[in-house]
Amino acid sequence: MLVFVVSLGILSVNLNSVGEHWDEVTVASVGESYLGFMKNGDFSPSSWELNHEHPPVAKYIYGVARFLTKNISLLQDKSGYYPAGRDFVFARFFSVVMSAITVAIIFLIAWELTKSRQIALLSSAFLFVNPVFQSYARIISLEVPLLLFGSLFVLFSIKYANTKSLKNYLAVVASFTLLIGTRYNGVLLLPLFIGSLLFRETPKPKKGDSLKMVLMPVFSLLILIGIWPYLWHSTIINLLASADRGLEVHTREYFMGQLGNTPWFYYFVYFGVRTPLLLLATFVIGVFCRPKKEKLMLIALFLLPFLASVFPLKQDGLRYVNLYLIGFSIICALGVNFLLDLAKNKILKSSILVLIFGFCSLPLIRFFPYYLDYYNGLVSSNKIYNQRLFEIGGWGEGVLEAVKRLPKSQSSLVKKVYLAISPVHIIPDLPEGYKSTADFSQADFVLVNTNYRWYDNMVTSEDLENLKLINTVLVGNKFPLITTYIRSSMVLY
Repeated sequence: MLVFVVSLGILSVNLNSVGEHWDEVTVASVGESYLGFMKNGDFSPSSWELNHEHPPVAKYIYGVARFLTKNISLLQDKSGYYPAGRDFVFARFFSVVMSAITVAIIFLIAWELTKSRQIALLSSAFLFVNPVFQSYARIISLEVPLLLFGSLFVLFSIKYANTKSLKNYLAVVASFTLLIGTRYNGVLLLPLFIGSLLFRETPKPKKGDSLKMVLMPVFSLLILIGIWPYLWHSTIINLLASADRGLEVHTREYFMGQLGNTPWFYYFVYFGVRTPLLLLATFVIGVFCRPKKEKLMLIALFLLPFLASVFPLKQDGLRYVNLYLIGFSIICALGVNFLLDLAKNKILKSSILVLIFGFCSLPLIRFFPYYLDYYNGLVSSNKIYNQRLFEIGGWGEGVLEAVKRLPKSQSSLVKKVYLAISPVHIIPDLPEGYKSTADFSQADFVLVNTNYRWYDNMVTSEDLENLKLINTVLVGNKFPLITTYIRSSMVLY
């Protein structure tokens, strides 16, 4: 409980410190639409085809948050930067709660495997300080419930393998339903459930255990069909259509300086450049330190999500393989626990912990709140930006912050702003005294984000020659997310 409370408290700070991200409006608003369909008794295929590429569980959750926000004034964002339909602060709190629960569940998984409170606490801590986890923990995204339900599935799979109780079996079925009902790549954890049963020495197999193992995913699929009206019609055809749409490449992105379809090693490279070096070191120690009983299971738990490398869809960094965080965090804990066992006294043990988590906290402080754009320094920031090696600002990070920094004018004249921003759907409302314009030549201010420069680039360096740079939103004081220019001839006051 303490792990949950501490995580919840820290993650709840400044939920509105960043603007809307790419998927937030899709996930939350579609969920709100789903609830509206149910309320109106509309279960028609044409309605439920909306955003059918992903199953509905996460959208149901965030749809409830949107419903509550809409009907309870206290929960509504009063900043004025977003209209009512794009007010996501309270829905983000749902993400915070789910993320805090996930941190607590990692503690329980580590405890089930090692029976060590120290390793369990370390596992939760390593998940929490990982910028990949923090990237999604405080925004609306499929990744948050996916990691939550993936962790629950792992926990109950271990419990069921240890006890073979009906209660734990039903928990496995329920958690696997929620997992694949959030995103299909959750099925990649299924071998863990099977392996934990086949290679468990105790308790001895009972009659019917093999049948239960085979039927578990069948039961989960049947429940998913039952809770998703899109599958009530032409079930097999719609299921295949949904999976096919969910696995196809949606957008091309720059990777290692090339724009096109990403290679099979995409996720492994991103793992190498987005994981803090100290975490990588503890992970290596955890893999190669003296054997633990469940080491092979943890390594499998780390590797299984990377099987997504065989699918056509590989984009947005590590979001489609974030389930690796479960095994990774516990293996890191094993590595540090090994170092602590080598320490000869409590002072040295405490010093090791302070140094490790002190250094692990530095990226969280330095890059706050732009963890989606964290890179660990293996490749220089200048190279990443100038050679377009990896994604920067792909979800619209920094746009709200740039809008908030527009100079406050005391003049009665309305200032015109040209927004060279991508994606366009995350652009907030402009403050009083400003309005957007589609005519670059008439603009008093121009905002350009990195994502636009890389992929749209309809505003060239020549276009900006007569403008003066007045503000830049930076990631960790390294590379720009968005720049603001003012026309040199304009008088502000």
